[in-house]
Amino acid sequence: MHGSHSTPPPSAGPPVSTGPAPKVPAIYWDKNSSRTARLIEWCKINEEARRKIFSDSTKDAKEEGRTRQQMNKQKNTYYQQLAVAIFDNDEDPKVREYLRAHPTAFTQPIRARFSR
Repeated sequence: MHGSHSTPPPSAGPPVSTGPAPKVPAIYWDKNSSRTARLIEWCKINEEARRKIFSDSTKDAKEEGRTRQQMNKQKNTYYQQLAVAIFDNDEDPKVREYLRAHPTAFTQPIRARFSR
């Protein structure tokens, strides 16, 4: 019987870790206004995703003559898309490298920014 470990197929992109991610590099929003600007720009362009992230209200939807956009499983997907939009071309090469290796790790810093 052969070992239970198999070698994953080669990948064309940077390696993506599936294990627990090391600590995310410190994200300073106030010292780097371009990050906040990219966050705001993404939210303006992605209206439906923005509504789902911020839990659209029934009252607002009725007043605007549309259906309510509910929060669902896709929320983390939107946070990941937002992370790429904010950090993929970040000035800090360590942040860019970390994003490429651990794309889901940046959802918490983004959530923390929204809660301020």
